[in-house]
Amino acid sequence: MTKAIFYKEWIKLRWLLVSIATIFLAMIPYLVLSLQSKFRFAGKAHLWSVIAEKDVNLISQLQYLPLVAGLILGLFQFIPEMSKRSLKLTLHLPHPEKLTIVKMILFGLGSLAISFLLSGSLLFSLLSLSLPPTIITTWLTASLPWYLAGFTAYILTVWICIEPSWKRRLINALFSGALLSVFLRASGSFDYTYATPILLAIGLLALIFPFYSVFRFKEGVSE
Repeated sequence: MTKAIFYKEWIKLRWLLVSIATIFLAMIPYLVLSLQSKFRFAGKAHLWSVIAEKDVNLISQLQYLPLVAGLILGLFQFIPEMSKRSLKLTLHLPHPEKLTIVKMILFGLGSLAISFLLSGSLLFSLLSLSLPPTIITTWLTASLPWYLAGFTAYILTVWICIEPSWKRRLINALFSGALLSVFLRASGSFDYTYATPILLAIGLLALIFPFYSVFRFKEGVSE
């Protein structure tokens, strides 16, 4: 049943997943070329002083990309399930309903993780050609909350989509927006150094939310 669920999700989302991975991978050469252009026009000495003194993160253009990817993936995965009432049929399969949702969510999270890891590895490899590993590691560590925001945005989007009541969907969306803003408030490389485990815990806690909406959906609750 696991293979069947994963295959169904792959058939439904394959072109979107390819598009997300392509966008992430295409952003990396852009960032590297932009960095090389800054070195060429501003001079390495000046740029190094700006990076060191003002704590400038030159990969900050990636900040909102993981969040948007998680949001879009959640919408494209679960809106068709709700609009075509496919989820109701899926939950009546001879398979534990909670386990079915877990596997669908794991497919989404795994797909995001692959895109994030591929783009992060490519970014590290290309930046290593012109920057010290210490600076690259600092920037990538500072970007962890952005990627956690992407995973959490996906989970919260699933929660909103499955919720059967439009009134609660609006409340859930407002709550989700406020919660996700916590992941993106930091501006410096070291602002979230000790908060990252807390953000991870928030993301793990958010995994509970979709199952409450699944229960309401299965029971036919509309208020």
